[in-house]
Amino acid sequence: GVPASQGSPAGSIATAEVLYILATLTNYSESLTEDLLNQDICALLRQILAADLANAGASMLQPSCSVLRVLATVASMLPAVSLTDSGCESEEKRSALFREKPQYLDMLAEAFAPQLLDLYEASVDPYVQSLCVSLLLAFLIASRERPELVERSFDPTQLACFLANLLLSGTSRSQTLACLLATCELLERHATPYSLLFVRHGAVHAIHRHATGGGDGGRGQALENAASGAAAQGASAAAAGPSSRRGPGAKARLSADAAHRVLSVYFASSSHTGGSPTLRSLGKIAKQLRSSPTAVIGAHREALTTLRELLVSPDSVTAFELMCSGAASALHAFLFPTQGSGNGSATPPPEWRTACGDRLQLFIECITVGGGGCGAGGALAKLVKLSVS
Repeated sequence: GVPASQGSPAGSIATAEVLYILATLTNYSESLTEDLLNQDICALLRQILAADLANAGASMLQPSCSVLRVLATVASMLPAVSLTDSGCESEEKRSALFREKPQYLDMLAEAFAPQLLDLYEASVDPYVQSLCVSLLLAFLIASRERPELVERSFDPTQLACFLANLLLSGTSRSQTLACLLATCELLERHATPYSLLFVRHGAVHAIHRHATGGGDGGRGQALENAASGAAAQGASAAAAGPSSRRGPGAKARLSADAAHRVLSVYFASSSHTGGSPTLRSLGKIAKQLRSSPTAVIGAHREALTTLRELLVSPDSVTAFELMCSGAASALHAFLFPTQGSGNGSATPPPEWRTACGDRLQLFIECITVGGGGCGAGGALAKLVKLSVS
């Protein structure tokens, strides 16, 4: 009856209220949690979520409160997360239920874990985004003794890129702390492949910035004020994030401590800024592309050929590497060279137009011809995708 009533405003309100009651009760009752899981509550929640997402549209500009209630209900069934001196732990009584009945965690992970990243990126609602990050951390901690569950639920490249982007962009302090703790969890239990992926996607670079005080600033605090209302929307303590009972200043200190711990424990140097071999190769490419600002020379061809080989290689290039190495800006400068002082005319001089044509011709020849096993144009397609990501 609950999903069937989703079509009307009154039905949506009723659904949200029922979910609020379920979230409140399951947060404190292992027996009710077990009963609901035995009755396949996951299928019902997914049905409600799918209906809400369909009504809201792909951009989720105006999701109903049922989306929040579904996420809060899932959070209330997972073990609550609390901070400790060494990181964070899950509530023991609920954790014991999942150890005794591992199929319950399988059901929750299969139904919701893979959707969290997509749901976060599709939403513009800070409440929804905050709950997605908190649930991600809760799933990782609940799966400590089940590494295969994490491997099944998340694509490593997608998850590493997701966490890196949040750490680089400067979200709310609660989200930043949750991302840092999630990074610790993955490095502790899934060092391969996450250690290299965090370097390549810029997470280590961002963590170093947080450790040295270059955090999120005012923008993050504005999001923090918005995200703090998630608890008032019916989320449990676990869904509100691991540091929901602490002030903003404490969260900043906790984030800095977590960042220091990641760098000191899992990476050789706290000044590590993401120096992967691909990043170094791209740095060389950037220097070659900036050489000879007028005439096309052999170094340009070598640089573009190497760039194509990197793009079509199995490991390819990440957006962070392309930007941080300076290769993106160097490529732009190569394709659009400065006109020079000229004679003040608005019309570009003929030699500038010739130089642009020569450079574009060389770019097309090197990037789109002989795609290195990926077919003609494969490198160009990847370059365009990286440029807009």
